[in-house]
Amino acid sequence: MKTATLVLFMTGWLFSLVHGQNASPQPPVLGVGEFLALEVPKYKVERLTLEATVAKLEEMAKLQTGQGVPSIKVVRYGQTVSTEANPWEERELLTLEVERDSVANILNYIGELTGFVRYADKWQLGLFQVPQLPERSSTASTAPSGSMSIAQFMAFKVPEFQCVNASSAEAVSKLREVVSKASGKRSPVIGVVDYDTDAKRERPPVRPEDIPRVTLDLKDTAAGELLRYIAELSCRSTRFTDSCIGLRDILGLYHPKAVREFRLKEITAVWGKPQKPIAGWLQDILPVPLADVVGVNESTGQVFITCPPEYMRSVLQPPKSEKRK
Repeated sequence: MKTATLVLFMTGWLFSLVHGQNASPQPPVLGVGEFLALEVPKYKVERLTLEATVAKLEEMAKLQTGQGVPSIKVVRYGQTVSTEANPWEERELLTLEVERDSVANILNYIGELTGFVRYADKWQLGLFQVPQLPERSSTASTAPSGSMSIAQFMAFKVPEFQCVNASSAEAVSKLREVVSKASGKRSPVIGVVDYDTDAKRERPPVRPEDIPRVTLDLKDTAAGELLRYIAELSCRSTRFTDSCIGLRDILGLYHPKAVREFRLKEITAVWGKPQKPIAGWLQDILPVPLADVVGVNESTGQVFITCPPEYMRSVLQPPKSEKRK
């Protein structure tokens, strides 16, 4: 009897030793509401996937508070199907910089820029993809204290703006910096959304010099006009939401499988008198990687060529060493 009692005592003692006071204490976890209300001093991501941007926000909050945080689940409504016309799965690459803002607002910016809506209840937090977010007027948005509204930003006259060979994200960052310095207020959030491709699938070669860059030198120009120039020069669309502005990569312009239309008279003005058959002649003279002449209509003067957009200008602008035939 005494032996059985001793065994039970020792078993209970070992259990308490392992699972009790000597076990590594787990940090408390913030509630969903506390996490959403947390103010982040500075949040910056450069060309990260949506899942990675969310993970970074979680990690920053853990480091800032020393506590655990609710996991943010990213839920996509469907997967992109790989086809000949769409040979890779599209994934958002987000560039975003935010100062002194709440986790809730940062999640709103991330969601609105990438086509997701924030969902939160007492137990869970997530971003759910939606097929199409409605376009909303920027004049309806309200600005945090010390910040410009989107409407104020768009109308603000910038005394001088310069950028040379800048990426779209660099140009946007410079514009926000110039406007903030001139106005004395923080600029609204402007995010840049790129699209990544599946590296396992074939894609056209892209030279660094072919990536769209932005060079501007303007005075007394509205920030809204400058933003439009940046978007157009870097082949992006501009989208306004309730809380931020997004510059989104235009996928159609950069699809390597797309058929692009040229005018035969424009091509012959550069390359000289065409030879017969015209399709074969074009195929031989064009210094365009992966190009394929898929159609020529001599009566209308239309020429249809598939080629990566990075090399479209080569069709009408041969190397300097090339002589006209």
